[in-house]
Amino acid sequence: MRFKQPYAVVRRTTTNGSAVFFYRVYHPETGQRLEYSTGRTSKAAALAFAEDLRKSGNLIPSSREFSGNQTFAEWAKDWWGPDCPYCRSQEARGRILARSYKALNEFRVKNQILPTFGSTRLRAITSGKVERWLLGMDASPRVKNTALQVLRTMLGEAERLELIPINPVKRVHPVVQVRKVRDLFSPQEIRDLFDPETVSTVWAEAPKAQLACLLAVNSAMRAGEILGLQVTSLHLEGNVPWVGVDRSWDRKELKGTKTGVNRKVPIPVWLGERLKAIAPASGFLFSDDQGTSPITYFRLRKALQKALVAIGISPADQQRRGLGMHAFRHWVNTSLRGKVSDDIIRAMTGHTTEEMTEHYTSHRIEDLSSVVSVIQAVFDNGKVTVAQ
Repeated sequence: MRFKQPYAVVRRTTTNGSAVFFYRVYHPETGQRLEYSTGRTSKAAALAFAEDLRKSGNLIPSSREFSGNQTFAEWAKDWWGPDCPYCRSQEARGRILARSYKALNEFRVKNQILPTFGSTRLRAITSGKVERWLLGMDASPRVKNTALQVLRTMLGEAERLELIPINPVKRVHPVVQVRKVRDLFSPQEIRDLFDPETVSTVWAEAPKAQLACLLAVNSAMRAGEILGLQVTSLHLEGNVPWVGVDRSWDRKELKGTKTGVNRKVPIPVWLGERLKAIAPASGFLFSDDQGTSPITYFRLRKALQKALVAIGISPADQQRRGLGMHAFRHWVNTSLRGKVSDDIIRAMTGHTTEEMTEHYTSHRIEDLSSVVSVIQAVFDNGKVTVAQ
């Protein structure tokens, strides 16, 4: 008569081709087959590891965190909240996750992921199931892709901790998402927005919002980075004044910059003097309460929207063209292309890749007019001229 062994060791292959061994046991009460990582890369070491667990009576861990057979709802229990172990792990490694990022991820888990995968065991989530969930989701492409990214992160952590042999989301690609088209400010629109002679009329007595936008159009700083500036961020001595960008305001709290890149951004001398004039003794630079907190993003956005209306750009045209605080960033990036090297542009804007520098480059139709003359040179009265 053959007796069932207390455990069996099985080999799994990770995404990079290396081996890791799991041990398989059966629950003594339910008969359910369970599988746990040994963290060992040789069968002999895995057998020794499992035997030590058997002798100590710990073949079946009591804590859910060690089992890839837990359900996704169990795995997701503390994710993105104040007790999120993944968030603590990231922060211990120097990556501060923004409050808004965690809140959005928590929302996606609750509304898009748990209804489908909540009762599914981690090891039973396959690429096929994820694919069907993604394509069948009743949501916009943007919501689908952000939900997919959240699931990828959560199962990626399960793979990293060796609760599952592979992250099934790696094989699932995002759906097509049309990028928002952002038109470029014309030079005349920029002049109209910041003309000293009409500034009080255009900005309707909103001097701090106007100065914040003026800083944006001179520095390519993000709105959150501007609102997060401290008095100590100003470095106005010397011939080239600059501001230090190492924090961003996330509606309720300070966080790191979007890409985690700290940078020095040069500004004109006259702009440095204007910033110095509004600076409180300490704290936030753009503040109404002596530096305790910054002015709100909503106030900044509304002031810009009203200023754009004042120079003849209707709310409908603002929305169609994507003209907001971020459009200043595109304008600076495009204005600098071809005049300074791309690595200098990235050092100023905080972009980390050439792809992002290209993405932030737009072209006015006037800029493209020279192309017409080049193409038309090929033609002569409607006939193609071929060089001999």
